[in-house]
Amino acid sequence: MAAAKPKFQLGQYFTVPLSDGTFAHGYFTEVANGQMYLTTIHDLVTSTPDLPADIEAAGIAIPNLRIGGSEFRRMKPHEEQILGKSWIKTKKIHSGTIEPGERYFIMGANSNPRVWDVLRKDEMRPASEAERATLKPVGFDFPPGTRKTIEKALSSISRQVH
Repeated sequence: MAAAKPKFQLGQYFTVPLSDGTFAHGYFTEVANGQMYLTTIHDLVTSTPDLPADIEAAGIAIPNLRIGGSEFRRMKPHEEQILGKSWIKTKKIHSGTIEPGERYFIMGANSNPRVWDVLRKDEMRPASEAERATLKPVGFDFPPGTRKTIEKALSSISRQVH
């Protein structure tokens, strides 16, 4: 039996419909950890969902947005009013080096927190006090929280709509 085609590819670009009718753009920085997807969101807003030709030259607004993938599912009209429109996968793959903005996260209960490497190169190990204080817990926000996070990040910076 053939292996299932991966849902997303490392470096694959996507477009995020924003609540004001404009669009943000980002790409996947980790897709194989099985718990969440890591993405980078560019500091760029466009008036159409099309990726600008110079997208890779755009700055970064969010270097490590954690999502669950439900942002890409087909939304029903009544869901769109609450969750926003479905994010759009593109066929474009980022041409540069792809790395997650954060590699280590805290996993487990407060009584036994462990450091988890999303790239799975390091074994899981107990977290030090410093790591407990600085690393984020494993997890992600759900729509519409992910879109709202992007909109908040993009609203706090000076930008022009392309």
